[in-house]
Amino acid sequence: MKKIIVSILSLLLVMCVLAGNVSAFAKGWDTDPVCVEHVLKEKVVKRAGPGTDGSYYRYCINCSYKEDPITVPGIIGVRLNNTTFIYDGTPKTPGLTVRDNKLKNIDPKNYDVKYVNNSVVGKKTYALITFKGRYIGTYIRDFTIRLGDVDTQVNKISAHAVKFTWQKVAGAKYYRIYQYDSKQETYVRIANTANLSYTVKNLKGGTQYYFLVRAYFTNADKKEFLRPYRTAKKVCITTLCVPPKPSASASGNNVNLSWKRVAGASYYRVFRYDVKTQKYVSLVARYGGRTFVAQNQPKGTNYYLVRAYNARGAGSGYSTQNLVKAVVK
Repeated sequence: MKKIIVSILSLLLVMCVLAGNVSAFAKGWDTDPVCVEHVLKEKVVKRAGPGTDGSYYRYCINCSYKEDPITVPGIIGVRLNNTTFIYDGTPKTPGLTVRDNKLKNIDPKNYDVKYVNNSVVGKKTYALITFKGRYIGTYIRDFTIRLGDVDTQVNKISAHAVKFTWQKVAGAKYYRIYQYDSKQETYVRIANTANLSYTVKNLKGGTQYYFLVRAYFTNADKKEFLRPYRTAKKVCITTLCVPPKPSASASGNNVNLSWKRVAGASYYRVFRYDVKTQKYVSLVARYGGRTFVAQNQPKGTNYYLVRAYNARGAGSGYSTQNLVKAVVK
């Protein structure tokens, strides 16, 4: 009988092992049977948090096998890889660098990221990072979506005005034009416009000026959002010199020309207007004085023009209003 009972128990043991489940047979026995292959499950003892280590261990669901606890290094840093974006209407999703106190990257499967207001300008924009699994904690990391640069171009310069043009900036409702005030040592607003060009008037001839144009818009709370001063493109221009009005008198076959000093002028050029060809003939290319003798001039009525040039080589133009005539006999 005893041999029969032992044989039955041995058979039951073999059947349980083959079924991968020894726990059913182990009931009532004083010793724990050994699994052929452990089926492990993870148990988190303490979730790692900001600067605080955590731990977990693994155990077999079919027997009493249990591994030693494993330390989970605490979270030491959560950083956005990019914090500034130019608005273009598309959602911005900056990448993250998340590290533990061993300076190792934490696997992204251990946290979720939600981006808030990440496709608009004028609202608080941030990434919400929520840890899970072996980790615990919530982080908020701000980033900025701003308007783009205004690529200001000088379209036309005269003695008393300058015209600026630029391309449309995505998201901008208006553009604000500033002029540098040397007395206040700052840029002063001179105009707002919704257009893509603006002409600044009432300038002094032959004078250097600094301007900048910033794109901006207002949100529902009437709060303004502008392109930062520090990165806005500054434009330096020198207005053209006011055309000099010379006086002319003939002496024999020579013509004496004279004119007053022009503000901002670095040098002058003297021309004779040829009525037949309707072209200006240069008599002197670069002249620093304010009197000039045009020698051996053609007989008859001649017309003369003096142009003033600033340091950048920009001339005052060919205005027929400033022509003077002299009759050579």
